[in-house]
Amino acid sequence: MEMTITEERVIDLLSRLVSIGSINPRDRTDTRPYEGEYELGRFITGWAKSIGLQTTVQEVLPRRYNVLATLNGTCRGRSLLFETHMDTVEVENMTISPFEPSVVGDRLYGRGACDAKGCLASMMLAIETLSASAGRLRTSVTLAAVVDEEHKFRGVSALLESGLHADAAVVGEPTNLDVVIAHKGCLRFRIATRGTPVHTSQAQQGVNAITKMAKVVLVLDALNESYRDRSHPLVGPPTLTVSLIGGGTGVNTVPDRCTIEVDRRVVPGENPEEVLQEIETVVNGLRTQDRDLDVKVEAPYLVDPPMETSPHEPIVQALGSVVAARDVVPRIVGVPYGTDASKLSTLGGIPSVVFGPGSIADAHTSDESTSIVQVRQAAEILAAVATSF
Repeated sequence: MEMTITEERVIDLLSRLVSIGSINPRDRTDTRPYEGEYELGRFITGWAKSIGLQTTVQEVLPRRYNVLATLNGTCRGRSLLFETHMDTVEVENMTISPFEPSVVGDRLYGRGACDAKGCLASMMLAIETLSASAGRLRTSVTLAAVVDEEHKFRGVSALLESGLHADAAVVGEPTNLDVVIAHKGCLRFRIATRGTPVHTSQAQQGVNAITKMAKVVLVLDALNESYRDRSHPLVGPPTLTVSLIGGGTGVNTVPDRCTIEVDRRVVPGENPEEVLQEIETVVNGLRTQDRDLDVKVEAPYLVDPPMETSPHEPIVQALGSVVAARDVVPRIVGVPYGTDASKLSTLGGIPSVVFGPGSIADAHTSDESTSIVQVRQAAEILAAVATSF
């Protein structure tokens, strides 16, 4: 079924989405001006009801709701999930007005235009188009617009906890219309060293927690170098980054404590528990060289699994076939960043791919934008996939 979506309609809908600020409040107690996804969720709910979709609102956190909108197909029990997130990152230091969308050539500018409101618009437009000929749709299609992807993934977690199931899922993120079948996961955790504080004029009588941490950082850097031998064919090697450090109480006091925060990217095939155990073994091994080393690897505060979907899965084949039919060579790829797809796939057992308009290079930038043409193309591709899946 040939489906045409006008660029005027793309601009209109995407502009409306961008103009509704939906900055993730990241657990701030005073959320102003971070109002979260509430108003955007209300807009999506109104849109869904206006075209006759079965709509459910799922409270995840106070005033933060997932919105599920379903277009029923004729084949009972068969379902396809379109999932993407409503939240954006902050707007500090942006060089454009974040919530006053502007169009220059093929680009629409504004916070979230790329990540991930372009994806959200393409999914809404696909379902909007399908609803005009719902009698020809065999597979039911559900749009899940979720909260908190940019922070703790609590939106997709609540979605799975509610018992949602689908035969396959397309997760909206900016992939330049490539079909992503693999991506990295992530472990984030803290390591702490303890020392003995004394006046710096008698530093030799104390134990410097920062100096001890320097040894930990060097051994972690060496471990990161060793990961080059573990490269995954689609996403590359694992990485370990020491990204935050803090310690000490004053310039004239030997520091009694130092902490670092570590970001460890996990590739498909790795087990996060085994990854952490390896790090603990390496760090604890330093104690044999330094009896004064008091170090602790704390439990992770984020465990996000990697994702890998077989290229032979029906959703991968369907998406690839539709893209190829549009005289575009479909690229089946992996990416280094994480998405909600890993939760749907690994925890929910739903075969998932990541797909959407725009480039990840434009996400979170000071002048964020996306291609209007790609949003239209993505919407047409998704509509065609839903009819053929």
